[in-house]
Amino acid sequence: LVICRSFKTHIAEIEILSIKEIQTLLKNAETIRDKAVLASLYYLGLRAGEAAELLLEDVDLENGKVLVRKSKTGYQREVPIHSKALEIFEVYLKQRIHKGACFLQGLKGNLTPAGIEFIVERIAQKSDIKKKIYPHLLRHSIATHLLKNGMELIKVSRFLGHRSLESTQRYTHL
Repeated sequence: LVICRSFKTHIAEIEILSIKEIQTLLKNAETIRDKAVLASLYYLGLRAGEAAELLLEDVDLENGKVLVRKSKTGYQREVPIHSKALEIFEVYLKQRIHKGACFLQGLKGNLTPAGIEFIVERIAQKSDIKKKIYPHLLRHSIATHLLKNGMELIKVSRFLGHRSLESTQRYTHL
């Protein structure tokens, strides 16, 4: 006799960040690179792995879009650059003279998803926000903010690069 527990059907409640908390995080970023990392996670809705794989050539400031080549779903997508992210990326990219990865980790090469998580956690501690803050929370937060501001679920789904609306509905914390 094999006894099997049912699969987890309850999804833990996620306490998204407010716009004010996002602004606090951005204000507490120590470097323009760290601010650009936060902007890519929130304003562009990127996963940490997508931000880590972002290339300089994928950021098109002139046309206000970013090409996400390597996504979790295996599909490319274009993401519009929010005006606040555009300001941050303009400053950040002026200091970058080399080709390759958008986000570097000193002389060690490309910033990894773990490196992005470390940056977010460090900024969160400095910001003294009483929530558990991690890279994917910024993605949940932008999805919820877009829906609260009237964007259709299908458009939010495309923005996030989801293949199904069910995936996007998990991100809606209204």
